[in-house]
Amino acid sequence: MIKQTKTKYCDNFFYYENDNVIGKSIENYGEYAQRELDFLTSLLNKNCVVYDIGGNIGYHAIAFASVAKYVYTFEPNLQNFDLLLKNIKDYNNICPINAAVGDIGTVLNIEEFNITEQSNYGNVKVGKGNKQVISLKLDNFLMPQPNLVKIDVEGFEYKVIQGMKNIIELCSPWIYFEAHETVELPEIIKFLNDLKYNMYWCEVKNFNENNFLKNTNNVFANSATISILAVPNYLEKLPLDKVLDENDTYEKLSMRIKQRIKDN
Repeated sequence: MIKQTKTKYCDNFFYYENDNVIGKSIENYGEYAQRELDFLTSLLNKNCVVYDIGGNIGYHAIAFASVAKYVYTFEPNLQNFDLLLKNIKDYNNICPINAAVGDIGTVLNIEEFNITEQSNYGNVKVGKGNKQVISLKLDNFLMPQPNLVKIDVEGFEYKVIQGMKNIIELCSPWIYFEAHETVELPEIIKFLNDLKYNMYWCEVKNFNENNFLKNTNNVFANSATISILAVPNYLEKLPLDKVLDENDTYEKLSMRIKQRIKDN
């Protein structure tokens, strides 16, 4: 069912009680993916535009809007989108768009979920399910150019990035995308390498010890999300572990880290 609570960014944030990832985090900690957001918002200022692709119920969009000039948030699942609208109603610098994002303008199927059953409601996928939704190609969509693009689309990341090639070439935004469920990761790495980007591994633990509600009970154990930050290669190298090539994986990085520790 739908509940509401006070979070880091607003006093009345709506969430799904039976969502065992985002809803559970909001309920227990008054925040979601806060370590990730602390990092991403540190890259922004009041002049920045953000594309939030995979907006879910709006927590990331609100976090971005607290720092940036404007946020365009795309969420294809109508159930999540309805809750997103409730959560952002007091923010005049967030533009919500009920659409998927891909490499062509078309209509796609989208999964739904049953809010009476416990599940990961953020794991709905386009290309599956019985409902239909419009899919937009970002290169064809007239919006102010982004400074940061955040992509969390459950394996659809490559199509999103392919559909914004012109944007990338024109304004070189920083791109942050979820990588641990992306089967086309080698293709994405090569694609962005060809566009003169460096990429860095980002591991974010789901439990934040310094959470908003100061709850010390870790309901997520050692689970984490693995993402990649892509940055134009003319910028200074970042103090993060670099993605070496299209054959690199987080498992290989873990082995390199272990070897580094052993050598020291």
